[in-house]
Amino acid sequence: MPRTPTSTSRSAMRRPILALAAALALLTASSPTAHAVTWPSWLAAPSWLTGPQPYAAADLASAASTLRALPGNASTPAIAAHATPEGHWLFANASGEAFTAGTPAELKRAPTILAPEAKDGFAGVRLVLSRDSLFAGPAVLKDLPATAALYVAADGVILEARRTPRNTLLLMIRPGVSVEATGKPDFLEALAQLRRPLDAARMRILAASPGAPASLPASPKFDTSQGGASIDAVDPDRLAEALASIPRQTAIITARLDGANLAILPPSGPERTISLSALNAAALAADVDLLILHADPPRQPGGRNWLWQRIQVSGLEHATKRGTLADFLDQLAGGNTVFAITVTADGDARTRLTAQPIPASIATTEGVTGWIKQAAGTVSNAVTGQVTGAVQPAAIHASLVSSTRRSELSHRLIPALPTSAISLYVLASILGLTALPQALRWWRQLWPHEVRADYTNPRGYTLARAFRAVAFLTVFLPLAAIPALLTRLLSLATRNKRAPVR
Repeated sequence: MPRTPTSTSRSAMRRPILALAAALALLTASSPTAHAVTWPSWLAAPSWLTGPQPYAAADLASAASTLRALPGNASTPAIAAHATPEGHWLFANASGEAFTAGTPAELKRAPTILAPEAKDGFAGVRLVLSRDSLFAGPAVLKDLPATAALYVAADGVILEARRTPRNTLLLMIRPGVSVEATGKPDFLEALAQLRRPLDAARMRILAASPGAPASLPASPKFDTSQGGASIDAVDPDRLAEALASIPRQTAIITARLDGANLAILPPSGPERTISLSALNAAALAADVDLLILHADPPRQPGGRNWLWQRIQVSGLEHATKRGTLADFLDQLAGGNTVFAITVTADGDARTRLTAQPIPASIATTEGVTGWIKQAAGTVSNAVTGQVTGAVQPAAIHASLVSSTRRSELSHRLIPALPTSAISLYVLASILGLTALPQALRWWRQLWPHEVRADYTNPRGYTLARAFRAVAFLTVFLPLAAIPALLTRLLSLATRNKRAPVR
């Protein structure tokens, strides 16, 4: 049966609409931040597309799957645990047996049922918590037995956990690096930052010195005597400008945080102050990771002390050669300190990270003995630093590229263009193809066809036609896509209205 004019018009009208839907699907699928279901974050995906949401059994199973990989004495039984939103605890052993505890009495029975070989109850059990159990709240976490050795399964990695007086958990990322699980977004951002690999060739150790160059070379110079990157001297008054010359690198500065300013002690002369806000703004503009090693006095590396000993930050030379940011901070801790990492968002593109020493009563299980060791180490570093020239950082303050921004930068096809701009360009090009006849009519009026008689040779005529075609496809078509598509849809709708009804 032949198609009527009305059905033909409706079919023609569906094509650009279907093309628009396909373009939106392509845009969301190509976005590096899209979810697994490739659905726009600003549009709620239907339940039939996303599938069932995560639930307690899946979290418990994920924690239970790591029991056999638990470090330490394999003869000590291990149990996985997950806190439900209702405040109950789900337990499971490596054999898959499960137990639910809703009361304190049932909680005490869990090791008896799931690990009968443990003679001392929870005291002889290693308890592996699911990642989301970290954020169950102090009221739920306080019910955990004080005698159990606690671990957390976070994204396939098993971390030792220790309690805090606030009934939260402190995760030991490295012997000298810990993260307190308070809020889920900040905790996940902290893990992402600490696991980030460091490129030693893109780490710059800066020394502020009056009269030094105002800019930095694009790549660090190699110091053969030290076996690593040499120290870059830079004028303290031009430090913010110098950061612009090392985009997407890591700048390390030794200074004393003094309110809204940084204080530095040059090799000669009195202390100088540097605006911290100016440094942060420069780091933001250049996507530079800025690490400030808090020291008092803030002597600059590379200089000499009163005994003519070379000033250097203790552990920094070896820290720059470590694999991840967690390894870097662990090396700076020096074995006598445990840094507690706190992370807060600083806009969409930056993350503020602070590493502060924590009390030895929390950082170590040695109690008073551990506190004495930590205090003795601190005093020893302060005394020997004056003689040897070593500077021991008391804390680290960092302004880092956020993990979301870093992911976006790594997915860029063209470094200078954001991924969203390229996606919009591709979308506009696809939309332009759906309204190609209308766009071509406008283009011919704007740039008429070349006339062969206007060119002295065929090559010039061919190049002119090729340039015109490239300009149309790459520039005009994306710009005219939306007006051309709307014009075509309006034309088809008008034609469909005027067509006789049969």
